[in-house]
Amino acid sequence: MKKHLLSIFILLCVVQQTLANGVAVVDAATQTYFQLDSSLVTTEVEGDVAITTMRNVFINTDTTDTVAVFAFPVDYHASATGIRWDAGAGWHAATMISQAPTDTLPRSGPIAAALKTYLGYAPFYFAIPDTIPAGATLTVEFTYVELLDYSHGVVIYQFPNQYALIQDSVLTRQELSWSLTSLRTIDTLVILSAQNQELVTYTDHAASVSLSADDTTAFDDYRILYRLSGDELGVFAYSTYLDPVDLPDEWPGYFALQIEPTPYDTIDAMAKNFTLMIDRSGSMSGQKINDAKNAAAYIVSNLDTMDHFNVIDISDGIGKFRPGLVRFTQTARDSALAFIAALDARGGTNLSGAFEAVIPAYTGADSTRANIIMFFSDGLPTSGITTTGQLLNRINDLVNETGEIICIYTLAIGEDVDWEFCTSLAQNHNGFTQFVDPSNIIATASSFYQSVRSPVLIRPELTFTPADALVELNPAVTPNFFEGEQVLVSGRYTDPGAISLTISGTAFGMPFSQDFNFTLASTPAPENQFLMKIWAKQKIESLLFDYFLHGADAATAQSLEEQIGWLSLNYNIVSPFTSLSIPDNLFTGIANETGEDEPNGVAQAFELMGNFPNPFNAATTIRFRLNDAHSGLVKVKIYNTLGQLARVLTRYVDSAGKYQLTWDGTLMDGSAAPSGTYIYMVDFGNALLGGRMSLIK
Repeated sequence: MKKHLLSIFILLCVVQQTLANGVAVVDAATQTYFQLDSSLVTTEVEGDVAITTMRNVFINTDTTDTVAVFAFPVDYHASATGIRWDAGAGWHAATMISQAPTDTLPRSGPIAAALKTYLGYAPFYFAIPDTIPAGATLTVEFTYVELLDYSHGVVIYQFPNQYALIQDSVLTRQELSWSLTSLRTIDTLVILSAQNQELVTYTDHAASVSLSADDTTAFDDYRILYRLSGDELGVFAYSTYLDPVDLPDEWPGYFALQIEPTPYDTIDAMAKNFTLMIDRSGSMSGQKINDAKNAAAYIVSNLDTMDHFNVIDISDGIGKFRPGLVRFTQTARDSALAFIAALDARGGTNLSGAFEAVIPAYTGADSTRANIIMFFSDGLPTSGITTTGQLLNRINDLVNETGEIICIYTLAIGEDVDWEFCTSLAQNHNGFTQFVDPSNIIATASSFYQSVRSPVLIRPELTFTPADALVELNPAVTPNFFEGEQVLVSGRYTDPGAISLTISGTAFGMPFSQDFNFTLASTPAPENQFLMKIWAKQKIESLLFDYFLHGADAATAQSLEEQIGWLSLNYNIVSPFTSLSIPDNLFTGIANETGEDEPNGVAQAFELMGNFPNPFNAATTIRFRLNDAHSGLVKVKIYNTLGQLARVLTRYVDSAGKYQLTWDGTLMDGSAAPSGTYIYMVDFGNALLGGRMSLIK
């Protein structure tokens, strides 16, 4: 009898989008499974880390006694932490081990649980060693921990509960018991699942959800969305300390920080001087002037009561809502909205004259206020100073003459926008550029304003005390902190105990620092099992950066390749130097009798097809191919040669095939990237591929 896991892997990849709960696979080639009779799911969430325990009861509906392989689609943010089963003679628990499976693994038994997640989207497999009699039941209890998807305070929990492709018969019982505790206030909690009766309760710092149904099909995922308060952001630390015998290397501790820009007291309490400069020249006619007016109206409507503001319109000359900055009140707001609504597009564009009228008004400004200019334009001057370099120099001189720190942000409007001017203007003055999405101007204005009004930490530095408390920190260069987005930093340690952290940088052009204290764990923390995978993935990304920077023929390339391969094999993360190879003897007892000589491996799931053109001047397209079914978000991270994150591109994929993303040569803040060498990493979840490209202007 010849048994292979290959057909199971291919099948599970095909059904990945509809796979739910666990599957007890008897024969993947003929799609034979035990019938799922009930599904009981218990999840405990703390902040945005979830521990889920699911109990599946299966029935062997066949007329013969047989064995089965349990499979479950573990997300790439998750790590399996335990599995046990009851085949009628009591519970048996598997022992999880950390090293990757090899040809020397036993063919069955508890240690086979080492076959965890080859890829983030690929299933967890475990061969149940017991033979299940015809008509008897098999109960499997599987536990995993995951870091939930988070963005701008919104956390999403999802458990796959669509079982239609596997079976159309009803489940005797379906149940979800879900609880949440959070240090941050729970603002909102919403059940997105269409299935089952729901009982929801929540307070400021705790929530519970109960979903249940009898004698129904499993047709929809369990999905729960909750929003955490935006007034309680900051730094959250996780750590776990493992037994050295369970480690593939020398540091028993794993550590991670989740950092999100917080409304720091010293900044949030600071009033702001806002000047909105609206280009209403002839080049802004049509949709562009409407976009500018709508965005400006949104921002004026959402100013804070402690703010002062003014609105300036730009044409051949300039018009002013008020002679100078005025305090924001409802009356001032309504008058400003009427001023904006009356604007029309005509005449030339005297940008130099406009800035000459606006910037000197900040001279001698109240030092307790942040000075902000928001510039709405396509950036095409037609009168006054019209040469980009001379215009930028003139604005720089005007700002220097005030002796004040002034942050200038640009909202670039239209397809023919002067990118060089708009991005350089913002970059020179502690700001950034955002380009208008004409299909959703309010969303663009909201995102733009929220980023402007909340502090963003530029060039952040992390300083730990003791200085040698943490090693192998990744990423080596901490990226800038943007409002609503988390930065994840991971590392290793040997000595548990108390450490302190100072985060320093520049917010609104002013220096800022804040201190935090943590305690590194001295014992294993099962709820933090995911730290191993996060650290290894970030470490591989760091090594790949060095590899592609030095080039495949460099003296250090071989050493880097060996390090990446070792991490890949020991932490189950696919790299350019490893592939998916499934040993022929990994499992026994799968009823798949065949005389065919099936292959021993699975084809590489991901293929990088390079970027074109390379070198490039204005833009380049990064191409990749999925050779197996896969759904999820693919991220392309682009770094400069200093290791600084230059840009992140994203693309949702939902099937096998060729995909591409185009980099337009701009940085995170919208400014133009300088000429030079760039390294790009294509992140599929538990797989990283990368390459090198050159921008030449």
